[in-house]
Amino acid sequence: MHAAVVLLVLILTYAGMAAGRIAWLRVDRTGIALLFAMMIISAQLAESGFIHLCARTITDSRRGTAALPALIRALPLLPQG
Repeated sequence: MHAAVVLLVLILTYAGMAAGRIAWLRVDRTGIALLFAMMIISAQLAESGFIHLCARTITDSRRGTAALPALIRALPLLPQG
């Protein structure tokens, strides 16, 4: 079953990359490849428990979820280093 799902995702990805040549489709092959890579990375982060750890850390903090919107708004303002 697992191998069939992997094969289906692979086929759909290549079909999407091939369909990127059609003029009325806005997403090109590079965009589809980047989206696919982001799906793999997010799936690996979820599988490893990192997303659960982040959610638990945010909800267990003293400020709780009330500070989350302010934190998200402040992230682009932090110095890049």
